[in-house]
Amino acid sequence: MKKDLAVKLILSLLLLIGGCGKSPEPIDYGNIDCAYCQMTISDPKFGAELITHAGKKYFFDSSECLAAYIISNDAEYHSAWVADYNKPGNLIEVNEALFIIDAGIKSPMGLGIAAFDSGAVNNSGYSSGKLVKWESVKKYVKDEWL
Repeated sequence: MKKDLAVKLILSLLLLIGGCGKSPEPIDYGNIDCAYCQMTISDPKFGAELITHAGKKYFFDSSECLAAYIISNDAEYHSAWVADYNKPGNLIEVNEALFIIDAGIKSPMGLGIAAFDSGAVNNSGYSSGKLVKWESVKKYVKDEWL
């Protein structure tokens, strides 16, 4: 009896630790609203996710909204993730992604920003856009939108 209780306690503890939420979860496209602009998050090529140090998750419809939220709230966070334009629905940590800013990209907020896995950006189909890292995306959003 005590052994069963100990096993259940250990399993419960492992579930609690594992459920703290420091990893991204799939974005429920079409069913949740952006934490910044309140639009429904609908395009899997542009979603984003922010995870706080406490494990709370915020979802965004675009890299632009993620950057604007971080800037506007002076947000500290555990990690931030963006959807891979080439693999809709797959998330990439922002510091591992490369971004293309191009007027031909029809991003939800209209700034033409798309994220790509750094190893696959050459297959993006955009040769005329500006290739930047996350810090430059935040600066661009601040200068052009906020």
